[in-house]
Amino acid sequence: MTTLTHVDTALCSSISQAQPIGCARVLQSIRLEATRIVKRSLLLDDRLAFAITSANDGVDGILPLEEKRLFTPRASSKRLREWASGRRAARLALKQLGFENSPPILRGDGGEPLWPEGVVGSITHCYPWSLAMVVRSSAPLSIGIDLESQLRMGKVDISSVVCRKPELEWIFADGDCQARLMMIFSAKEAVYKALHPVCRKYIDFQDVELSWVPEESRFVVRFSAAFEERFLVNRVCSVHCWQQDTFVFTCSTLQTL
Repeated sequence: MTTLTHVDTALCSSISQAQPIGCARVLQSIRLEATRIVKRSLLLDDRLAFAITSANDGVDGILPLEEKRLFTPRASSKRLREWASGRRAARLALKQLGFENSPPILRGDGGEPLWPEGVVGSITHCYPWSLAMVVRSSAPLSIGIDLESQLRMGKVDISSVVCRKPELEWIFADGDCQARLMMIFSAKEAVYKALHPVCRKYIDFQDVELSWVPEESRFVVRFSAAFEERFLVNRVCSVHCWQQDTFVFTCSTLQTL
């Protein structure tokens, strides 16, 4: 079975460190739009926060000891900078929610960040950028975010692995098929992150099928009957996706009815 994690590993090995000029402004624009849409769809008001950091800003010496212990000796310096940048983004987002001194953000069995009680969140990396979104919620809720760039996605053809047949038809019906493939991949990454706290298992690409709704900047998500019956009874999964400049950002939410 080919999982999201397997494909993501292949993509990570091909990322260029070059970044287009002005991409920080593009990410800020994405942040504002994503925050507006997610707040409105979840009726969150001031209970959602979003932060962006760069691994190039320098994060040495700011990590709590408990987080430093999560590093593996084999990790590259680039990977360590990226990981530390993601934790920094998470702390900045938590600070917006009132956590002046947030506890260490540790890691669960599936690699997911462990948030303070009453908070759900997600972190995404697209070197050198890291984005974190956190939500203060007492209701059953999980979120997943993902950021991709053409610099990352342009290196590997993953369409036959990632997409179901209807998704392939949608991708190749447009002249910019690479951008559409990037949207599908990003959306499935975000869906996986949102679902993991519920199903606690890797998700096969064929378990998820996406249909684009352009006027609402979102995907309709469908799951295999067996997967839905096992994990998604009385739950609703939403997937919003934005493409701007060379970036695609996706936010998936899973709510219990």
